Amino acid sequence: PVIRKFAVSVSRGYAYATWQGRGEGTLEFSLQFSKDRGRSWNGVAVGLTGSEYRFRAETLPSGSLLFRLLAHDGFHTTTRVSRPVAISPRPPCVAILSPQAGRPFFSTAPVRLWGAVTEDDGVPVDPDACEWLVDGQSVGRGLDAWIAAPSPGQHQCTLIVRGRGGTARVDATLLTL
Repeated sequence: PVIRKFAVSVSRGYAYATWQGRGEGTLEFSLQFSKDRGRSWNGVAVGLTGSEYRFRAETLPSGSLLFRLLAHDGFHTTTRVSRPVAISPRPPCVAILSPQAGRPFFSTAPVRLWGAVTEDDGVPVDPDACEWLVDGQSVGRGLDAWIAAPSPGQHQCTLIVRGRGGTARVDATLLTL
């Protein structure tokens, strides 16, 4: 098999891979990306039979990526590597692990505010970039904080994370008895 042209571009939240290939019989293509300049490769898609593939760019890490196309005719495989493609940084993915929905706390006990954050490039988040709010008032920093439970009732608990690719926030209900 021969891959004549291969390019990847990013626009409006999608990555577009296009190529021209030929060979004996039907060719099957696989698409991969590398975030370490080609030392290791990660799969994007296999079993492609057309000459283009579109996928959401949010599934990729940010930074400079190389893409590799593999063409296989059933016996032989050939590859072609793209020029570097820049993927823009995105806000982190944020989740509140505690308080959990529907789990009440006693207003006389401490409450654990516990979150999880994944930056789009895999680098750990700075704990000082994480702020906890209860009913709009700042109550702590970091991904794991303990506070005195607020008065009995339903309260809004918010985790705000200022990441390298932007700010993300997530809310949870804090119910105290």
